[in-house]
Amino acid sequence: MSAMIIKILPERSNRLEICTQIEAIFFQTSSVQNFSSIQVRTSFKDRWLTPYLQPDKSNEFFSIWVVMQELKVVGYLTGHSHTALFREKHDHLSLSLFADLHAAFPAHLHINMAPGQQGKGLGAALIQAYLQELQSQGIRGVHLVTGPQARNISFYRRQGFTMEYLRTSGGSDLLFMGQKADNISFVGPS
Repeated sequence: MSAMIIKILPERSNRLEICTQIEAIFFQTSSVQNFSSIQVRTSFKDRWLTPYLQPDKSNEFFSIWVVMQELKVVGYLTGHSHTALFREKHDHLSLSLFADLHAAFPAHLHINMAPGQQGKGLGAALIQAYLQELQSQGIRGVHLVTGPQARNISFYRRQGFTMEYLRTSGGSDLLFMGQKADNISFVGPS
């Protein structure tokens, strides 16, 4: 079964179904698995996922990339090429804590693979597609934020996210991992 990497455009006819599948993967892979109510669950989704999936987000700053196997989404990457602009409407700790780094690393991404799809090189392919898009736009750097003990750190390092900044706020440690344009590496699956 071969996989296809596809950029989802706002006018795509099956966008709603794709976004529903992305949402399922989001919750399957989230670090938070238990919610006290439907409202808390919805608020969590609206904070971390919904801004990227809104159908009216047709401007050039948002990106949604998916890995499709047959008609099923098995992984996704959401990104924004201008984090400072994104932060104006969607600020939260992981953005404001590293605001001083956004000029050097203006783009950001979030990536998740469905359970059972990790370790197949599909996540690396998603990142490479997004990095190529950013490079074609002349974007100078890209970043992501994760926890300093997260199991995904070695994966991100293999993808070239080696500029690291650890910061603490309110008892929470967050790790900023960046990649500069002159260091953007197009590596194969690992």
